[in-house]
Amino acid sequence: MNIKYIKIPFASLSASILLMSCGATTLVSTPVENIDAVPLKVSELSEDQKKTWGHADLVSDTIPGMSVDKAYKEIIKNRSGKTVVVAVVDSGMDLEHEDLDDVLWTNKGERPNNGKDDDGNGYIDDIHGYNFLGEAYNEQLEYVRMLRLNIGDASARAKARLKLDEEYPKALQNKQQYEQIFQVVKNANDAIKKELGKDSYTKTELMAVEAKTEEMKQNVAVINQMFSYGESIPSVMEELSEGITYFTEQVNYNLNKEFNGRTPVGDNPYDLKDKAYGNGNPKNRVDTESHGTHVAGIIAAERNNGKGVNGVAKNV
Repeated sequence: MNIKYIKIPFASLSASILLMSCGATTLVSTPVENIDAVPLKVSELSEDQKKTWGHADLVSDTIPGMSVDKAYKEIIKNRSGKTVVVAVVDSGMDLEHEDLDDVLWTNKGERPNNGKDDDGNGYIDDIHGYNFLGEAYNEQLEYVRMLRLNIGDASARAKARLKLDEEYPKALQNKQQYEQIFQVVKNANDAIKKELGKDSYTKTELMAVEAKTEEMKQNVAVINQMFSYGESIPSVMEELSEGITYFTEQVNYNLNKEFNGRTPVGDNPYDLKDKAYGNGNPKNRVDTESHGTHVAGIIAAERNNGKGVNGVAKNV
């Protein structure tokens, strides 16, 4: 999940990048002696290029993508190939997504929603894959779980305790500070909207406000500062809200030693032979749980249907 937070003085957060690797391949690269001959992209990417850059070719498009479009045009052409099943191990899958619904693997040996293991593979109702986390969503970090279960040697537990004692107060402080800033911005935003008599406004309109009280001067100053973090105040407040959610989940779940996120799963995570857990419903549990959909789309979104993006593979 890629979440962006406002860079305010007391906290910062780095975005996570999923690095995917694909089996053994032969790397084809530009020889060092020819590197200066490769054309350079000197203009900004267009909106379309931002969505499709991964399929572009470095030489012909001056965009360092995977040369997918070039491969289809010059190598694959009209060949259909054999269908390949690709398993995505991830969380959050929109099984009804219009760009993925026709490429979902379907287990023909299983009858949906009858609560039985029709094909005898050990998994009930696994029609489009399986959800090994069941209805669980939030989870502790592993070093916190070590402390809750009192596992690992004394040295490892001591390091875990030191880390938790350091991380939990920081998360709690960030949560409280984000909440405080959100409330200040909300109050100031409400006051400015009332003063202007409109639900939205620009920075130019803000600076035209004649602040007749110290309170209104403070409101204008707060909102003016927020405009340096985003193009609009609603977008800034959305980022602040996401920050509150992130740190709240850290405090309540990830770094909470008393929380047991495995209860809804129904497994023993330290018994590698345990497999009677989870359910046959791998769809996303919350709207923001979309990473599995994102990855599946990169791989297999229906090609050339005029919707969304084109997946890399057309026959999966």
